[in-house]
Amino acid sequence: MENFLKDNIDFEDENLNKLIKILKKCYDKQQNNFAELCFCMSRLHEYFENNYFKAKDNEYYNEKKLFMKFGFNRQAVSRYIQCFKRFCYLTSSDEDAKCFIISELYGFSPSKLFELLVLSDEEIMKYLKSGEIKFSMTVKEIRKFIKSLNNDSEDQKAEINEEEIPEAYDPAKVYDYSYFEGKSKNQLLNIVWELQNYVKKIKRSK
Repeated sequence: MENFLKDNIDFEDENLNKLIKILKKCYDKQQNNFAELCFCMSRLHEYFENNYFKAKDNEYYNEKKLFMKFGFNRQAVSRYIQCFKRFCYLTSSDEDAKCFIISELYGFSPSKLFELLVLSDEEIMKYLKSGEIKFSMTVKEIRKFIKSLNNDSEDQKAEINEEEIPEAYDPAKVYDYSYFEGKSKNQLLNIVWELQNYVKKIKRSK
């Protein structure tokens, strides 16, 4: 995170900058700002919509590249988004990050909530009432219990759709022409930028 702050990415899109500021604020204290962090990551995911945004230093970012700056891989981003959809709710009519909190029904730490994503809301309540799942359980204990259920159908249902977070262009790979069809101008510009940097690295290594 320290390196990211030093980089101080400043986008031309002001609305995107606002979301980045929220993300920076929540990052250091994820336990205390978990609902806000889930909200922000979900909104950033929607905002990018497979597009690239230009920073004021002329570098282009897609969703994956931006989140990687914070150390979030595709699976982690998907988990935060799923937690926002499943466990967060508004405390007022204004849809602002600070208005979202985690439902009291899910009084678990973020790491425990990630484990519970494989269960439906009804199942979580069922196991809470029966005492098979407790707020005091460790992540390891919750994981062990869920594994003991041995329910393949539930595991498949809870798989996070990581494909929603698109892979960044890799200049070292060979792509068919169809890969470039339908790309926006910003996406194509970013691909050119990636290729230019790749060529520079090759030249420096010789």
